[in-house]
Amino acid sequence: MVGIATQAATAPACRSGLLEPPDDAREAGPGGGGAPDLAPAVCRTHRIEFQPLDRIVALHPADLHLGAAVLLQIDFSLREGCDVPGDVSVNLTRDAQQNQDLVLVAMRVWRGSRDCGPGRGASRIIAIADPDELLHARLIARDGAPGGTAQALLDIGRPDGFVCDPQRPGEECGLDCQCLAAEARSVCSFIDDRDGLCGVPCTEDVDCGGGLGCDRTTHLCAACPMGSQACGCSSDAGCPFGQRCVGWLCQPMEGLPPPSKCDCDGDCGPGRLCSQSGSCVIPCTTMADCPGGAPRCMAGTCG
Repeated sequence: MVGIATQAATAPACRSGLLEPPDDAREAGPGGGGAPDLAPAVCRTHRIEFQPLDRIVALHPADLHLGAAVLLQIDFSLREGCDVPGDVSVNLTRDAQQNQDLVLVAMRVWRGSRDCGPGRGASRIIAIADPDELLHARLIARDGAPGGTAQALLDIGRPDGFVCDPQRPGEECGLDCQCLAAEARSVCSFIDDRDGLCGVPCTEDVDCGGGLGCDRTTHLCAACPMGSQACGCSSDAGCPFGQRCVGWLCQPMEGLPPPSKCDCDGDCGPGRLCSQSGSCVIPCTTMADCPGGAPRCMAGTCG
């Protein structure tokens, strides 16, 4: 089994935090509101467990071809005010005899123990960018969680007339190799019916760095001017769990106290959960979600 590089980006209809904030939360102005934390009045703990996916679908399937990244949207449910996304694992195997590649996507969430609201749809964008490229004419993307049944069967074409001439982020492309020549994390992503664009796939603003934000229409890092409706934030309420709105971009909460023992989420403070083992944890999907004092994301936890 071969591990592949992945980036995840939030679909326009939802964010990767607990809840999608109301539309007016983005209009509240910088610094207002509060980060989406759990109700402190409820004594609740969390445990991380696999979450079966509701659907797997490719973005822009007509443009799929060997040598360019494949963007998959995975849909799942989070119980309102209760569940928090954990880590996502992506693994690739190749079957030369059947002329196909198989990708297993397994999502985990921090599941609240009690008094949870109804399930609410959420999505993430997974960018499959294998260093050796996909090799076969068919890609099967399948839910890797125990009991998961969602899958997508995708036909992968062959590139037509592209060469690996370097292209900068935001410039047109046909192959990942054109983008990698200028930026090590960049891939060639196809948007709607337009030509491919070089860019760094993103889940959230924190994936980008360098003052860039995550564009929710292209799922690529881009300049994010204040007031933009495609990226950035206007208040803490517009950021995922455990993040604050700083200078129009969502950033991990810094200066959190060291891990401590707990009985309930409320014992741990904002941006943290109380695990069923009785320790405060900072949930994460990737390293970019973690504050500077706990820069690694392992098994859905910053440390």
